[in-house]
Amino acid sequence: MNTWKLRGLGCIVGLGLAIGLAPQASRADGIVYVVSGGAGNQTGNDWANAKDLQAALQSAASGTEIWVKHGIYRPTTGTNRTASFTLPNGIKLFGGFAGAETSRQERNPQQHPSILSGDLLGNDAGAANQNNATRGDNSHHVVYCINKPDSILIDGFVIRGGQATSQIFPLNMGGGLLADRCNLTILNSALISNAALFGGGILNLDSTLTLDQSIIAGNWVLSTGGGIENQQAGIVNLRSTVFVGNISQQNTVSAIANAGGTLNLHNSIVWGNNGIAPINGSNNNRNLTVSYSIVQGGFVGTGNSSADPQFVDADGADNVIGTLDDNMQLQANSAARNAGNTSLLPTDQTDLDGDGNIAEPIPFSIDYLPRINEGLVDMGPYEYQGNEPTITPTPSITPSPTTTATATPTQTPTATVMTSETPSPTATTGTPVIPLTNLIYLPAVTR
Repeated sequence: MNTWKLRGLGCIVGLGLAIGLAPQASRADGIVYVVSGGAGNQTGNDWANAKDLQAALQSAASGTEIWVKHGIYRPTTGTNRTASFTLPNGIKLFGGFAGAETSRQERNPQQHPSILSGDLLGNDAGAANQNNATRGDNSHHVVYCINKPDSILIDGFVIRGGQATSQIFPLNMGGGLLADRCNLTILNSALISNAALFGGGILNLDSTLTLDQSIIAGNWVLSTGGGIENQQAGIVNLRSTVFVGNISQQNTVSAIANAGGTLNLHNSIVWGNNGIAPINGSNNNRNLTVSYSIVQGGFVGTGNSSADPQFVDADGADNVIGTLDDNMQLQANSAARNAGNTSLLPTDQTDLDGDGNIAEPIPFSIDYLPRINEGLVDMGPYEYQGNEPTITPTPSITPSPTTTATATPTQTPTATVMTSETPSPTATTGTPVIPLTNLIYLPAVTR
């Protein structure tokens, strides 16, 4: 039985201030166009004069839509590892544009991926883990959200390369995303190849987080929650999502850890993750509900299965889980086919089909094909369309920490936060640096 705690003891993180003139605020309920590095006069009013992503985020008013062209976006052009894409209140962030669209319905994120990357030097190689030398430059968190009560949407992105493996709070949690007291929805996205001591892909702290039709794969954690960890009074809803190839170095809870709050998993697949359990929660899973999902090893709940989901090629041509060539589509003989519950589908909140009905069930899968193809919905983000190859048997993709991490740390991670000092501002070149919140973090998970 292991009990993990983080205690607030003391540290200071600087606040980043942009050098030069403050960015002009974007109009509420408007659209801001983004391309990597910006274009034209960078007003953000159209594709020809698009802003850079950091400039768009810094100036966005609540209600603004930010349309992001395909490409790789890093939170800084320098080497400041505390740089992150910090989310403003109430915005909607849409990726997957080719760069000429006039409506959201024209985009396709799988054909035109918009990648938010923590790999500041662009040199990542090999699997995510604490001791991968090529990741020593990476941002601690790729995306950061703190104290944003208005609803925020992230739709159509790849989030990768976060490296929250510091011994200092909060730089040891949430490599892909750290959400602290936010209201956030992630749709049709992938969080892959991120690392942290706690919550490799996502650490949800006291936030309401919804994750729909997404892929959580190839993330690494020292302790618990390789894919996601939920803490304190967090509320997490996971629907039509896959958790594949996530690793707990200490062989504990590799995919989904509910250490506090409430977590619901529906119409999803949890497969090929290591550890004693892919899913676990505090208080004997009292606030953890799983239904109509495939969980390797099984899990109690209505409509659940432990049968092989038969992905087409979960680790792709490069045989590495958590890269862009992974194929989580279902083969014809998949146990996930027609095994979901249509009533548990998310609503079409972004009006993917352009019919004006945002209350209907979501009409398309993650690859913009019909969400219901044979009368019943499939588990996971993809829907079997009838033309996927059948490959039998599916090769084993269960990762081993001994092959993905070069060494096992010998010390228990501790984290510190100063509650009595105010950080001193420091200047950076237009790149926000994560502010530290004045709180003491005392979650404990008993396994």
